Amino acid sequence: MIIDKGNRLFKLLLSTFFAKVFVSFGGILLSISIGNFYNAEILGDFFIFQLSAITVGVIVSLGMNETLVLFCSKNKNEIRISSFFNLSILLSFSLLSIFSLLFFLYDFNDFPESYSVLFHNKFYFIVSSFFCTFNLLLAGFMRGIKKPAYSVLLENGAVSILCIVILFTSKFILKQDVLNIALMYCLATFSIAFIGFFNLKSGNKVYLRKPYNNEIRSFLKTNNYFFIMVICGLVSTSIISLYLGYILDNESVALFRVIQQVAMLISFSIIILNSAMPAHISGLFRDKSLKNIESLSLFTSKYATLISLPIYIISIFYCVEIMKLFNVDISGNTHLFIILATAQLFNVSTGSVASILKMCGFEVELSKVIILTNVICLILLFALAPKLGVLGAIIASSSILILQNAASLYLVKTKLDISAAFYIRKNDL
Repeated sequence: MIIDKGNRLFKLLLSTFFAKVFVSFGGILLSISIGNFYNAEILGDFFIFQLSAITVGVIVSLGMNETLVLFCSKNKNEIRISSFFNLSILLSFSLLSIFSLLFFLYDFNDFPESYSVLFHNKFYFIVSSFFCTFNLLLAGFMRGIKKPAYSVLLENGAVSILCIVILFTSKFILKQDVLNIALMYCLATFSIAFIGFFNLKSGNKVYLRKPYNNEIRSFLKTNNYFFIMVICGLVSTSIISLYLGYILDNESVALFRVIQQVAMLISFSIIILNSAMPAHISGLFRDKSLKNIESLSLFTSKYATLISLPIYIISIFYCVEIMKLFNVDISGNTHLFIILATAQLFNVSTGSVASILKMCGFEVELSKVIILTNVICLILLFALAPKLGVLGAIIASSSILILQNAASLYLVKTKLDISAAFYIRKNDL
């Protein structure tokens, strides 16, 4: 499959690339700024507050951000797809309202001091959770209507960029020596939600009719499987870090998250591709173009790996110097980064394998794989982290990337009879 300048997918990838470049380094720059202007403990506080708000948003959204991608990309000329988005908002905000009441009433005396940033800033945390939820759902909607660049600008990287603006304003203009990270994050999430709300009208076209009741039921049924996927996805993005904060301290959280952030630079290419691919894959599967899906997958696997390999090599050789930018020292512990970086490179080499399964109707099979691999990860985490600390968390996190992608490659081969990765030949597996 040749992708040239006149191809719509090429334009989507190009716009998504520039948007992703703009926001992807936001989280890294924010971590560098907090780590250097303050210390690793404050950086750990920020990670706990940020990850907790995102975790709540992911849970109450019930995976509907992913379901929106699938349903908004199918039968687009027949259904008023905004109805799916409105339903998602209604259900998610209802659940979040119940959670907010329970959160305000809960006594946090049993929690360790590392979580004090949450129970000292309950109001800011709840407000941030609402805005995180809205941004998450709107990002899924935008990907579904094939506007991945808009979706990227609603992600957490854009929030981080606004946090940097607020941080610099507080530090150098207002001359504030104490950083209220809760207020900073709350203002940033509000700003992104505010911008996204006004962009919604321009991206939300009116179609011929509202979905029928059976289509709504199908949406909710399909959503069950996506909910399992996104809940399991929290293990690598949030649960591991929050557990480290519970059994160790905020500085351990900062160390793990910084290693994770830098390692994710290796997967930068596949993240960009996967922002634009799902809706396109869904359309190809609807047209029964399995050959084009295979060509697309091989393209993403091969070229994403070629882009990521130099980043992997450079980051391995200069990981100590890179970590010092965050005011984090891993001298003598470079193996922590090497393990996770290698797992990320394997993740890149598998291409858009998970997106293929989700968009081609094999979300049940994929959800089973995700559940199994995340259970293995949690077993490793609870067994190794208390004894090995951050190393145990790194091993657990790497296990998800390797096992989940390997199993997904096998599923794509057996269910669709196509090769998803460039190093798998037609007769392999």
